[in-house]
Amino acid sequence: GNVNVNFPARQAYVYQGYVQWGEREAARYGLARIDWANRKNIAAAKTMAQFQNNSYFFGISGLQNYGLLNEPSLPPSITTATPWNASATPPEQIFDDVRRLFSQLQLQSNGVIDSKAAMTLAISNFSDSTLDRTNQYGLSARNQIAKHFPNLTIKTAVQYGQQTGGYLAQLIVNEIDGQPTVRPAFTEKMR
Repeated sequence: GNVNVNFPARQAYVYQGYVQWGEREAARYGLARIDWANRKNIAAAKTMAQFQNNSYFFGISGLQNYGLLNEPSLPPSITTATPWNASATPPEQIFDDVRRLFSQLQLQSNGVIDSKAAMTLAISNFSDSTLDRTNQYGLSARNQIAKHFPNLTIKTAVQYGQQTGGYLAQLIVNEIDGQPTVRPAFTEKMR
């Protein structure tokens, strides 16, 4: 058989951080038994990891470097019938929205993807609680999603709640024919 290979034209973004502390500063905190240099290193590493995570969602402005939420080659978003609200949205409506996302995936893949495929439903951490609201029969959207899409994993990220116009949800098939569909790249921290 043949293989298709795609080399997207993107601009890499390489970045690094610096950590500074003085001997007197370290000695003063050392008297209090605080490992000042180590704490500053941990804080710098967390800041860099957060920046890298955001760059994988939003890319780097001014460069041909896009993220999962602004990649121009992705199909346009579809909207939910109503915004998900933990206290008001019925579970049936949320499940129907997820079903519509799956139908769109099937359409875009020419029917290659079935409901047993390994998929990820990416939502904001605020939307996650809406999945647990139950209907009059004690069923939640999370129950229905798990029943109809047994290999679907739900992942939350705060970036899905930072959009204008409400929270986003993405249904991502993890791989097609053994090829991963999402791979963060093009941003690298210097070590």
